[in-house]
Amino acid sequence: MAGRFYCDANVFIMAVEGRADSIGAAGALLDAAMDERCTAVTSLLTLSETLVVPLRFGQEETIRSYRHLLGGGFPGIVVKGIDAETLEAAARLRARHPRLKLPDAIHLATAQLANVGWLVTNDTRLPPVTGLRIVTPFDDQLTDLVDRLSEAP
Repeated sequence: MAGRFYCDANVFIMAVEGRADSIGAAGALLDAAMDERCTAVTSLLTLSETLVVPLRFGQEETIRSYRHLLGGGFPGIVVKGIDAETLEAAARLRARHPRLKLPDAIHLATAQLANVGWLVTNDTRLPPVTGLRIVTPFDDQLTDLVDRLSEAP
């Protein structure tokens, strides 16, 4: 498998619920992960974050889509649990960045511990973190990389 990416909840939301013209590379990145052309890592926290609105509005098909994507059925989508090591790493990040909210710190810590090179998010408020290139699904370099994954056999 080619690259390893960390995708936070909004990448999954964009891919599942977004309009084709407004999701950037999110859908193509998750397609590549489902086809095992790359690995998309996320936190178990993502499941909770993605289900809020569909549960509120009884969107059963959307709920099934998230459960299917994040339920372990795709080897290219790795969902990491939240353990003591992750929570301590998140606490260290919050100590350095006092405005960082716990869910964001958990995503950043999970990405660091998973040794991914890229963190894909639509949240532009995240602080820079050593070892992570933080990009949006609309970043040209990410789009080019995902396009190359799509061309791979």
